[in-house]
Amino acid sequence: MTKRDVKALNKFKGFDKTKRADFTGNKNFKNTRKKRNFAENSKFNTKASLRKRAAGTSAEVETANSVGDDGDYVKPENRVDRLRGRNAVNEALSAGRPIEKLWLNKNSTFDIGLQRLISKAKAAGVVIVETDTKALERLGGRNHQGIVAQVAVKDYLDFDELLKKGTSDEQIVESPTDEISSAVSADTQKQSSRQPLVIMLDQINDPHNLGAVLRVADCLQATAVVVSKHRACTLDATVARTSAGAIENVDCCKVTNIGQAIEKLKENGYWTIALDMNGENLYSSTALRKLVNDKLALVIGNEGAGISPSVRAKCDLVLSIPMYGQVNSLNASVALAIVSYEIERLRNFAQ
Repeated sequence: MTKRDVKALNKFKGFDKTKRADFTGNKNFKNTRKKRNFAENSKFNTKASLRKRAAGTSAEVETANSVGDDGDYVKPENRVDRLRGRNAVNEALSAGRPIEKLWLNKNSTFDIGLQRLISKAKAAGVVIVETDTKALERLGGRNHQGIVAQVAVKDYLDFDELLKKGTSDEQIVESPTDEISSAVSADTQKQSSRQPLVIMLDQINDPHNLGAVLRVADCLQATAVVVSKHRACTLDATVARTSAGAIENVDCCKVTNIGQAIEKLKENGYWTIALDMNGENLYSSTALRKLVNDKLALVIGNEGAGISPSVRAKCDLVLSIPMYGQVNSLNASVALAIVSYEIERLRNFAQ
């Protein structure tokens, strides 16, 4: 043993026991700490995934604790499109206020009062979903009494009223006396004689998508937007914010079956056009140019699955937008804007 080794050994013996343990087992200590942190994180992630699964995966639950366009958190109890508690829901049903969906705590004691409330909701055609306490707290806050209702921020247009729209063009009988009134009358005449354009949404689940669709519909002065009653988002506060005010200017209809609604539109002189990646090219379709000046209904499918086969089969024409990149689909509202403005171009600006 050299003098250098002896000096190093004496220095090591002079270390404190704690320092000596850290010095000799530093590598093992670090590995143990990493393993402990990993185990804690894995345990936390597992609990978080279980809570998310228990809360459900529906669009309503995912957007219950919504964030506004400006990034401000919106507490569930402060949302204008939610009713919580038996009395609030009962009063809304008694007043005839449209209720989109009703969430019930599956662990609640179903007494006579609650059973009557459920029967009244079913008689009104309300969709009822059973969930757990955590999901209800995310939807309506803590004081929910086992029941939370989703109400529309705007009343729906009856589908029969939609069918009456566009059946006969309004005639203007005024005889303008100057150039200004003549120009205004011409613009009004042009708007009143526009052929109807109905937008139908087949199970659109994203409220931001629905809000963007309403913005497009407002810009186009579309006749109405038709949404599905089941497995689709509704006119909630998120949709209202995303639409940037367009929800106030666009008529919306809610139907139980999109396929049956298509049949009724066809009986009233509408041509129905589906948007699908396997359809005819939008810009080279001769069928579209033959139908473009008639009453039209555009059918947009789900964000992931697209249009259901049964709905697609009922449509008169299937169109697609040419894709040149790696992504093979567009957002529903973007696809709607492209196709609808091409129809507008063919109707009013094509030579």
